[in-house]
Amino acid sequence: MTLPAICTALVGDADLTADTIVACAEQHPLLQWLRGDATRYELRGDAVRLARHVLTGGGVIDLYDDRSAITVWLPQPALATRRPVFGAGGGFNPTPGYADRATALADALPSSSIAGPQVRLLLVATEPQLRRTGRACALLEHRHAELDRTCVAATAYAFDEPTRALLHRHGYQDLGRHLLPDGMSCWTTYRPAGRSAPARQEHQ
Repeated sequence: MTLPAICTALVGDADLTADTIVACAEQHPLLQWLRGDATRYELRGDAVRLARHVLTGGGVIDLYDDRSAITVWLPQPALATRRPVFGAGGGFNPTPGYADRATALADALPSSSIAGPQVRLLLVATEPQLRRTGRACALLEHRHAELDRTCVAATAYAFDEPTRALLHRHGYQDLGRHLLPDGMSCWTTYRPAGRSAPARQEHQ
């Protein structure tokens, strides 16, 4: 199967990538927990803030030219001191529950204890109807090739077993499991610098 061309977003592409983030992450377990009674409009506002934060902070967003899948990467240590305020602004008044969950999530996610140059995979997601077609794997392989060339390590969060298994297949190792607000599990994973990922064993 021939996949669409992979593109890397530019700083001015925040709105385009935000639409892709919301569409591809529609059934993501973390987004479902975070969303609560928030509207798609509210989620898109936060996706725009996230995309701008990444693209202006030295991060990378890779996506297909048909916007069917996306990965979001941020260099570490991240710009934690000026991270975007989720659940606020953007022309809407978020519900207190949504804003509280967004703040609690940002505070609860464990930081990396790995030394040396590294990036964090914030999101890997594919449109629901196109999952298991190799799109996520190809996006990971695309960015990992550059990370391996420059000897940069990677960390990633996994909020469900399918994502955890996908990361394992691409050379990530579990560092620990954490419980987030409301008992959701989060695994922190690590891919050493220069590690060659195994071939695709199962399409994602």
